[in-house]
Amino acid sequence: MPPAASHVVIVGAGPAGLATAACLKQRGVEALVLEAGPALGHAWRHHYDRLRLHTVKEQSHLPGVPFAAEVPRYPSRAEVVAYLETYAARFAIAPRTGEAVRSVRAAPAGGFAIETDPALYRARAVVLATGYNRLPNPDRLPAPTVSRRLSRARAGAQVAVGCAAFLCAYAVLQILHAAARDPGPVRALSPIPLFARFIASAACALPIGLGAGALAARARRRPRMLAALVAAAAALFVGTVTLFP
Repeated sequence: MPPAASHVVIVGAGPAGLATAACLKQRGVEALVLEAGPALGHAWRHHYDRLRLHTVKEQSHLPGVPFAAEVPRYPSRAEVVAYLETYAARFAIAPRTGEAVRSVRAAPAGGFAIETDPALYRARAVVLATGYNRLPNPDRLPAPTVSRRLSRARAGAQVAVGCAAFLCAYAVLQILHAAARDPGPVRALSPIPLFARFIASAACALPIGLGAGALAARARRRPRMLAALVAAAAALFVGTVTLFP
């Protein structure tokens, strides 16, 4: 059987693959989307339930279709899956699911030959949109000493996370939640010295204070200038104590 021909074959029906297919369709180019999983957005369907986007929905939607107004600012995993389904329906994108691509080779007559388990395709161009973190790679991770310690944590125990990053503490909370344990009060213990935190906070607070002071000086209102300086000092203190714990 001769291979089926297509202008463009897109491998992967996740956000990148759907967005590429939609943009091509808007330019009059039909694309064939191949998906190894049983449905589009396969990776998103298998993330943990508590997952939410860490970027606001206004900056996270695909080209041409924003998130619905009723969706919260940080959409959940289920809301992202529903959005991807709506997006595909909007542009009439029907991925061929259950077709894992085994090889992509340059064809002798030009273009590419794409081999899947059930079929062989020809295309002038191929877009690989399978994602960079699709497959786990535990062999490259260090020894899970932290995981072993967390596994011995009892309900109500206080857990100190030796990391200043929000995502680090968030990841530990997810691990504890998945283990059905009460994480108790958790505080990120930052390795950054207090003086360094002060400098970092000053870098944030100084522009605010200078800008407010300049506006107050222009208005020739000394009380407002004093209030601006007090606000900058308060921002500096709060940043040192809380923003960089």
